[in-house]
Order: sequence, then structure tokens, then C-alpha cells
Amino acid sequence: MKILFVTPAFYPAFHYGGPIYSTYELAKALKKQNVDVKVITTNANGKERLKVKTGIFHRLETGLHKK
Repeated sequence: MKILFVTPAFYPAFHYGGPIYSTYELAKALKKQNVDVKVITTNANGKERLKVKTGIFHRLETGLHKK
């Protein structure tokens, strides 16, 4: 199974609080069940931007992919 999360902000955009943690934990739990999880998001983090290169996929330490 493959799941794609499309979200305006994702881990580690901690500025947004609860939803960031809940979607990240859900994605990690799905990955543990051998689900192919990918995330398409922005580098938004409140009034600041996360310092990541945009337009490419990044592998997180949990094996999730984020673009």
C-alpha cells in the first residue's frame, strides 16, 4: 500500500504544534506496518522557513520521504 500526505506543514515545523506531531506519528506508525509513506509539504514554520532544500525528496531518519 502507498499513502501520500499532502500538507502545508510537516515535521520539524514545530511552530504549528499538535498537527505536526500527530501527522508525523501517524506516518511513522504506517511505515512500521510496511506502508510506503511519502509527504509533500512546504518549508513553512510560522514566520520563518525551515532550512531545507525545496523541490526534492528528503529521507527522514524514520525512512519517511518528504518533498
